[in-house]
Amino acid sequence: MKKFRKYLRRKHSANTVNNTMNSLYSMLKEIRKLDPQNYRDLHVEDLRLKPLKVTDVQNTGEISWHESQQMIDYLKNLPTRRLPKQKATLFHIARQTGIRKGNKKDEIGLLGLKFKDLKYENDMYVLYYKIKGKQSYMAIKDEDAQILLDLKESDDQEEFIFKLSDKTVERTMAELQKVLEIDEGRNISFHSLRKLSGIETYEATGRDIEATKNHLDHNSIETTKTYIQRTENLQNSPSLIIGQDLDCDELDGLTMEQIKELFNNISRSAQYEILNKKKEMGL
Repeated sequence: MKKFRKYLRRKHSANTVNNTMNSLYSMLKEIRKLDPQNYRDLHVEDLRLKPLKVTDVQNTGEISWHESQQMIDYLKNLPTRRLPKQKATLFHIARQTGIRKGNKKDEIGLLGLKFKDLKYENDMYVLYYKIKGKQSYMAIKDEDAQILLDLKESDDQEEFIFKLSDKTVERTMAELQKVLEIDEGRNISFHSLRKLSGIETYEATGRDIEATKNHLDHNSIETTKTYIQRTENLQNSPSLIIGQDLDCDELDGLTMEQIKELFNNISRSAQYEILNKKKEMGL
């Protein structure tokens, strides 16, 4: 069992391996039921292995732009035999586009992209990809397209852009977490780059949730909200403003019309307090 799982792990993600192993266990149980006489010594539970660790995408931790840049800088300086250019480019494109990693067999995510999927049309470069059966596309900067084209090793348009396996990417992320001393409790994975891309889009578009949803190619805006909710909650924490100095200098430069507009947009209780204080001070 261990040898078979090890063989699967060379080609597939942890989640795929776990599902395959569970199917195998179920099949062995059925065989024993159908022919208990010949398979009475087959004890499936004794053969069952502990599932491989799988990162829960929904609970994937967040990383900052600075941390992602540290990762990319580290990857650029890897020895040539460890494909520094491939890995650094993958991480850069992941945070820029938010495209899922996918895999080469049943999805055209980042790891499934071929040079034929990078097209120049309407005076811009466009990446075409396919996740969960849905065909999508995204415009990218000229300089990012050039970085991808620099990875080309032949004239074959069927050539994969990234010559990296899903397992290699997982191992690279684990290495980066160790090198940057990122606490395991933060649950960082490659998917964290997709979350970062979503958060950056949200901030860059003036907190436009619809634009963020379209960027991440989500079917539901509720899914998009889960990507940005934690960051937004932290940014709006009352603890960040409680006890801060209230400086009237913030009102300097306002015109009388702006002050009136401000007055009309505060709560009625605040309005009453201002008017009562005005009377009290004889103004």
